Amino acid sequence: MNKLNLNIPEKSLWYLFVCAGIIALIVLIAIFPMHKINAHKSDHLNRLENQIAAQKDLGPIHLMLTKTMENKKELTLSNPVTKAISREEATKFPDIFKEMAEKSGLRMLSITPDLTKLSAGQSSLVYNAVARGDFANFRKLLIGLGEIPYLEKIEEISVKQLSDSMELQAIVWLKVSGS
Repeated sequence: MNKLNLNIPEKSLWYLFVCAGIIALIVLIAIFPMHKINAHKSDHLNRLENQIAAQKDLGPIHLMLTKTMENKKELTLSNPVTKAISREEATKFPDIFKEMAEKSGLRMLSITPDLTKLSAGQSSLVYNAVARGDFANFRKLLIGLGEIPYLEKIEEISVKQLSDSMELQAIVWLKVSGS
């Protein structure tokens, strides 16, 4: 085999090592850190692009929900000042109660005055009401009853689960004037 004979002067060899060292330093000090910084910025940019795409997809849904919440009537419980009504007006209460039950989606079975608590000098009139339907509709009925200014209190509420619906019973006190 032929040996390769290279005659390189020593001074040129030192220049070669110094230049190679300078190139290595530039690569280590400048290029590698810049590559890592660029990779980190690229990852951050990709995450931001994904967030923007997700917000573009969810933007119409957010607007729809915001509009729905603005248009939605707040369901607040009213608390009117309790005032007494005459006994003649109190006799119209079963019809009012039946109408409220139908608006709430309940079926009225009965509403009768409680004769055991009825006396001439008493300032309250008591009704026993029985309705059938869903519990959520019963909630609507109770909210409607709370808006009646002559409703003194609801003494008792009982709920019975039947095979196809719920039977809801309530004892309602009305404030009536003595005349």
